[in-house]
Amino acid sequence: MIPLPPGFLRGAYTPLLTPFKDGAVDHASFAGLIVFQIAHGCDGLVVAAAAGEPFALSLAERRALLETAVAVTRERVPIVAATGAGSLADTLALTEHANDAGADALLVLPPPFAKPPQRGVLEYFLIVENGRAHV
Repeated sequence: MIPLPPGFLRGAYTPLLTPFKDGAVDHASFAGLIVFQIAHGCDGLVVAAAAGEPFALSLAERRALLETAVAVTRERVPIVAATGAGSLADTLALTEHANDAGADALLVLPPPFAKPPQRGVLEYFLIVENGRAHV
């Protein structure tokens, strides 16, 4: 278990939806969702988790969503970047970007539909951990 500082990753973290307009991610509406959540007392935000339909988004769209979230929050609340993807390579790329973009924590899941044994899941997470700098 990783020890966390007091109060870190505690409270209500809102998994943000990804709004679309005319077939593209609507960053203005996404920014509005962030402002609304902060104004109404969320303790943190989760970007590109299941509620944000990450597997329907390109890697570029997921990166841009995180960048929008970091810019809009201006460090008022922590941001958890969901970096799990359909492949290890994409997960590593998103994880590295999250680290560089200023995410406070990561939400990493193994690729969906893969059914490795428990040892395989552990190895997957060790690769992700060793393939990036600590957030």
